[in-house]
Amino acid sequence: MLPPPSASGWGMKLQTKFILAITVIFIVLAVGIAVLNINYVNSTTIREAENRVRIYLRAGWEIYDAKTGRILSALQVLSRDHIIVSFLKDPTDEELRAAATRYLETVRRDQQMDILNVTAADGTVLLRTRAPYNTGDSLALDPLIKHVLADEVANSGTIILELDRLDVEGDGLVERCLAVGGEPRGMMAGAAVPVVENGTLLGVIEMGGLLNGAAEKVDRIRDAVFENEYYQGKPVGTATIFMGDMRISTNVLDKQGRRAVGTRVSKEVADRVLGEGLSWTGRAFVVDTWYLSQYDPIRDPDGQIIGMLYVGELEKKYLDLRTRAVISNLSVILLGLILAYLLWFFLIRGIVKPIRQLSVARSEEHTSDYNHIFVHK
Repeated sequence: MLPPPSASGWGMKLQTKFILAITVIFIVLAVGIAVLNINYVNSTTIREAENRVRIYLRAGWEIYDAKTGRILSALQVLSRDHIIVSFLKDPTDEELRAAATRYLETVRRDQQMDILNVTAADGTVLLRTRAPYNTGDSLALDPLIKHVLADEVANSGTIILELDRLDVEGDGLVERCLAVGGEPRGMMAGAAVPVVENGTLLGVIEMGGLLNGAAEKVDRIRDAVFENEYYQGKPVGTATIFMGDMRISTNVLDKQGRRAVGTRVSKEVADRVLGEGLSWTGRAFVVDTWYLSQYDPIRDPDGQIIGMLYVGELEKKYLDLRTRAVISNLSVILLGLILAYLLWFFLIRGIVKPIRQLSVARSEEHTSDYNHIFVHK
């Protein structure tokens, strides 16, 4: 007859099973919590960053439009100036022409503008303030002037100046555009206002500045929104004005530390913004670094898409923030799980110990009975 099974062995098996079961439960729980935590922090961090970029771009538009607003205000003052009104009433008077040219050229230089023109009521150029002071051509199809002639209401915005227009506007403009991106055309932000006396349209004044190679607007956006902050040697925030898909005004830097004018946006962004006229938000590889970015279309007064305005914030800043948050959260979770595991371990031991003692006692009793029977036989 075989002896009964060992009670201590049975107790040890029960304890081992309990510990293994609890260990598996805690490992699964730890992995599940870790995955959920990483996904939550990741989605929350990136989503908040993209929302911030959208807000930054709205601020960028306010800064972008503020300059044309100032141009518009200056032209509205000029449209009531007696020198301009007198010249438009008698454009053949050479003394009035000379006085108006000197005056407006000074205004253009003071305002740091590239173009300041006066046209007749039919759009014919009567006066330019940039050498060689060409006149006689028509600007009736200029998107800014066209709407003023039609509605006799001031107009502002951004327009494209093709080669023939740049060439007639004055010295140095074509060369400047070629130097920025290799294209002989420019993008101008400006305004046009009617000159009216006694309800009669006398002419139009137009003033604007080329954005090609200019840095004022994009740097003002960067400084106002991002305070020119750097993170690990990279600018936290950048802004760019595109003519079509080409950077013509930017504080994005290339590998040599120069403004990356003349570089192109990705096809994905160009197709959506320039092709479909929709905003694009997401992570974008800007020259040599990933940025969380938003691109909006820039339209001329006719509604045609002619470029894009971009604002981006350095992605690495948020990735590092996310990593620190994940590590911190997981550390707390892991510590909690370890403490809970230890508590369960000692609790299980407390439960198994009396069971094992009872089992040992019963085993000894059975062993004694067994020996008694065996001896009497």
